[in-house]
Formats: sequence, structure tokens, C-alpha cells
Amino acid sequence: MVGRAFCLYSPFTIAIQVIASDSFLGALAHGKSINPQTDVWHHRNYGRNIGRHHGVCPDGQWAQDEKKYGIGLPRDHASQLFTDADYPVFPLKPGQDAYRDIDAARMKRDIIALSNIALQYRDTVNKQWWGRFPGTDADRAGMKFMTDEFTRLGLKVETFPYVLPRDWRPAAWNLSYTSSKGAKIDVATAFPVSGTKGTSPEGITAEAIWVGIGAAPDFLDRDVRGKAVIIYSTFVPGGRSHSASDRAGLFNANARAQQLGAAMVINVMAVPATASSSPRVDCAAFRK
Repeated sequence: MVGRAFCLYSPFTIAIQVIASDSFLGALAHGKSINPQTDVWHHRNYGRNIGRHHGVCPDGQWAQDEKKYGIGLPRDHASQLFTDADYPVFPLKPGQDAYRDIDAARMKRDIIALSNIALQYRDTVNKQWWGRFPGTDADRAGMKFMTDEFTRLGLKVETFPYVLPRDWRPAAWNLSYTSSKGAKIDVATAFPVSGTKGTSPEGITAEAIWVGIGAAPDFLDRDVRGKAVIIYSTFVPGGRSHSASDRAGLFNANARAQQLGAAMVINVMAVPATASSSPRVDCAAFRK
């Protein structure tokens, strides 16, 4: 299911549960929408070392993967990606002396420091939905890191309070599907799109139906009312939207499914593999 289009050879059902935080507002009319991104940018930098650190993927498992699938990323990033020392250093041209003190290595250390703030939030607050979100301790820590650097450089720093009038954040969620033979499979890389309404504690269970890219012809003679509508979606140029979303203005597939009475909408993103592991999902570092 993850990273590729669904092949529905027999009926199966999908169940989701989304717990929305009471502290934040947000609603999506006409059903629920979740988005199992296959290369989730929030869950990056997960390679062999992270898997080992969390005790999720033992060395033997990685060796089995390499034997079965060959070398791949992010699993084999240590041997396949450039190291810092591999990047060329070009001499400055005449008139560029003003840029001599720009230190790429120091800039990278700053990026790592800010990333570690987000990772700390993940490890101590929410392992599913994490980052330097506005108003959180991680946000304040990130601001302090940057303003301390500005002060060190001799700049005058002024702060102005701002009240974010509205925000949406999920507290927890899960997605699974049950095959026609009764096997339940959890989808580790799924996450709710912004604005998804929280479900009841029982969640939502519905029969799945595949509608391809969700263009108007894909819905012809397809009864999607009360079902889990699965749509294959690709990123549009720039990566800020995708083909099934209303914002892209291509197929409006998500809105069409909801207007036709879908119980839930699932977007399978056309991104190869998954950032949790490659290609295995059952030893994902952020699954724990």
C-alpha cells in the first residue's frame, strides 16, 4: 500500500481514528480525509544509524533487505551519499572577498541544532506530529537559538507578541486496513491532512474503493457513498500542492469524493519508497 498505487483484487475495509486537540480549531466538511504520505518530510533523516539507535531494525534485518532489494536509500545513505569532505571548494573570484567568511560547515551545524530542537519535541511531546510548531516550547527554543546568534553578532533584537487566532493540530491518529482474509495491516506512514475533523473513539470503518487519480470519469458508475475513497495523487511543480487537492485546481478529486458522500478520503502520494524505511515498513524508526 505504501508508496505505490493500490491493487484491489478483493474487497477490504479501512479504519481510521483521528484525535483532534481541543486547544485548536479546524474542520473539514463532508467526511474525513487522511493522507498516507509515502515520503513524509517531517520524518526525514532516518537511516541505518537511527534504526539501530531505536532498536527497531537490527543489523541482520538491514542485511536481509540489502540481499533482497539491493542497495537503496535511506537505508544505505552512509555508503551512497556524499560526505562533507567530498564536496569541492571553489576559489573566490576577483571581487568576491566579501564572502570569504561564509562558512558552510557552520551553517550546517546551525541546521542540525535547529533540527535537534524538533527532535527533542518529538521525543518528549508527540512522536507522531512534531516539529517547531508556533507557540510550542520547540518554537520558543528555536527563536531563542536564532536571536542569541543575532545578539552575538552585535544586532539589536526586539520581540513583539503575536496571538495566533486559529490553528489545527492532531493529537494522535492511526490507520489500518483489513484484507478479505481478515488480516489487519497498520499503515505506519499515514497522517491526517490539515483541517481533518477528529473522529469518535471508535474511529471510522468503511469499505475501500479505488478511483485512480480521481478525475471526473474515474467516478462514473462508482458508488462512493459511505466508503473509503482511495485516490492516487502526484505533486504539482513546486511541491506545495498535489493533484487531488482543491488548491492544485487539476482534478478536485478530494472535494468530488466528499460531495459524493465518501466516509473518508485517502490520498496515496506518488513518491517512491517511504522515509520511515526503505523498502520495509515494519521496521520504521518512527513507528515506535
